[in-house]
Formats: sequence, structure tokens, C-alpha cells
Amino acid sequence: MSYAIYFDKDNATYRLPVNPEQVDTNSIQAIEKYEILKLGQIAVPTHMELTEYSFEVELPKEPYSYVETSGDFRDADFYLNLFRGWRDNLIPVRFIASNGIGDDINSLVLIEELNIIEKAGEEGDKYVSFKLLEYREF
Repeated sequence: MSYAIYFDKDNATYRLPVNPEQVDTNSIQAIEKYEILKLGQIAVPTHMELTEYSFEVELPKEPYSYVETSGDFRDADFYLNLFRGWRDNLIPVRFIASNGIGDDINSLVLIEELNIIEKAGEEGDKYVSFKLLEYREF
């Protein structure tokens, strides 16, 4: 199995047609600092903050030779409408980044930010920067 990025919602799985060069994962330990007389400053770990994921990916308008989903190709507008719908309706979705070896990312997330670029000479192809935030049900 090769590297792949998926979004899963309501028993439907959507693989991105082109893999990103990298997926950045940001995980932060929340720490409270206190001043103690005659001791100085101490740090007390309190909790783990929500994990953030970010990556950039191309969503092509047609199934170029490097597209990973050539047998089930969907164009850029299909994916953008899907992502915008989830985000605008405040819907958490499962984000899966599989490397085919182990230690996959498999997390419920909210699509916090989408930055979309369309370049001259590549009309219809979209370059999308994602910022995802871990979602914990409560």
C-alpha cells in the first residue's frame, strides 16, 4: 500500500487524488507555571491540547498521469464543495493519513482553514492548504 490521504464521513471514504509532499502534525503539552517562594518557578503539566494537522495538496481538474485515483477520479470542484460543506455546516470528519507501514494518522477533525489557489495557465487545477483541528466529542 502506498501513501494516501483520506477523509471519511457517513461510511463514504474519499481519497485525495494527489498526495501532499508532507503532513505536519502539531501536538502541544499545556503547562501551567507557578512562582514558589524560595524555590522559584515550577512547571505543572495540565493536559494535552488539541492536535493540529496541516498540509498542501493539488486538486487537479482532470486525471493527469500522476493522479492516484484515476479509476475513480473526481475533479477539484467536487472535493472543494465537499470540504466547504463539512466546514460551513460545522461537521467533524475523519482524517486518515496512511503511509502503508504503520503509525497512521486516524483522527476526527474539523476543517479549520482552507486556502485555495488557482494559477494562471493551470485553470481548473486548485492548490489547497488545509488546517485541520482534532475534534473531541463531548
